[in-house]
Amino acid sequence: MAKRPRLLFSPEDLKNLAQQRYEHPDPRVQQRFVVLWLISQKVTHHQAAKLAGASRATA
Repeated sequence: MAKRPRLLFSPEDLKNLAQQRYEHPDPRVQQRFVVLWLISQKVTHHQAAKLAGASRATA
């Protein structure tokens, strides 16, 4: 499997992720925001997907 590029998040990105993971009207989009937020907190893609209940493809 190819190595994923490292994601970098600005302070503004982190603020938006923290807000949108609860406030976005679509639950699937909220789930994706949770995955991104976990990745921003140095959780691996695989662990983020597992913790968020998402597929590895989502992460």
